[in-house]
Amino acid sequence: MAVSNRDSVKLIAFCREKGAKGLIFSNPCNPTSLGLDRASVRKIIEALDGCLVILDEAYMDFWDQSILDEVNNYDNLIILKTCSKAIGLAAVRFGFAVSNKTITNAIRAAKSPYNNDTVAQTIVSDILSEKEYLKECRDIIVANTKKLYSDIIAINEKYSCFDKIMEPCTNFVFIITDKYEDIYKFMLENSIAIRKFRGAIRITAGTEAENARFIEVLEKYFSK
Repeated sequence: MAVSNRDSVKLIAFCREKGAKGLIFSNPCNPTSLGLDRASVRKIIEALDGCLVILDEAYMDFWDQSILDEVNNYDNLIILKTCSKAIGLAAVRFGFAVSNKTITNAIRAAKSPYNNDTVAQTIVSDILSEKEYLKECRDIIVANTKKLYSDIIAINEKYSCFDKIMEPCTNFVFIITDKYEDIYKFMLENSIAIRKFRGAIRITAGTEAENARFIEVLEKYFSK
């Protein structure tokens, strides 16, 4: 779900008030699963022309609001990407930064000369060449996330058990609830691992069977 344009206005005002020289934020956001649309992101970059904006698009593969193809339009923008989310290569530890030529040259001058080995580069190059397959995998994850979200909504409608369920732009669902500790422990007792935060839980979408199992256990928790 895209957040309100008011949030970008507040962020711009805050950065100007503090005289910020750098701004780093993720879009979509981890852990809330919410995102800023392209227009809002452009507004931030253009309004903060004296501030380096570092935009982490790690979860953007699950949404359609990337500005990666616009990076050369700005002289204050760096976009970070990763292969550990939709592509599933967390073990390879491979990510990259994209910017205009001037910033890229500055990064090259300062960075370690051997930050990725040849094996990792070969693996990533081969997998990224399978565009159709990666798209199929991504579409399955997005579909499973939407189904997981709708099933959690149904549980909430039945039991009125959650304070808020965020509509995700990512591959996980973020839920605000004062029962976060009990739900987390109950899931572990049933061999399901989720993330917990103070006042919230985060559930990453899995396969259809894994999601169904989670919903089954969640139903069991609230019906006991």
